[in-house]
Amino acid sequence: LLLLAGGEEAMTRAIEGAEDESAEATHLVESHHITEPAALVAVAASGTTPFTLAALRAAGQRGALTIGIANNAATPLLEDADIPVLLETGAEPIAGSTRMNAGTAQRVALSLLSTFVMIRLGRVYRGVMIDVQATNKKLERRKREMVCHLAGAEPEAAADALAQAEGNVRLAVLLLL
Repeated sequence: LLLLAGGEEAMTRAIEGAEDESAEATHLVESHHITEPAALVAVAASGTTPFTLAALRAAGQRGALTIGIANNAATPLLEDADIPVLLETGAEPIAGSTRMNAGTAQRVALSLLSTFVMIRLGRVYRGVMIDVQATNKKLERRKREMVCHLAGAEPEAAADALAQAEGNVRLAVLLLL
């Protein structure tokens, strides 16, 4: 679930003033029932964006774990988060633009976080993401290759095991082992 100031439309065009809409952030947290045991990851380079702060605080008040990621130290976002993550990136090469240093560091941090979550959820086995939802031929082939690698099987045997396991990589590997 993505709570974004300005909604989905803000993914493709600027929605001026949306980041100041604290009430909208609180409403979104409530309407999506973000409570324990959920976690909310709030990201704002400044650490002071009203929408982001309101979402973090509302989720925290409802019992959700809150993680704040900011590029400035001693900011409300980091102070109010259960788990503060400071990404000290220094000044931007172009003043006023946070998509270079800060944005890059945030993307890396979110990628690492999502990878660690998948590992902790048991969706990774021996360095392979085994809970793949195949939605195209490329992913079907990737699942077969995973089963070959993890079980030391030939492609035909992997395909048969995947068919028996109704596409479940984890079960297909177990069947072959």
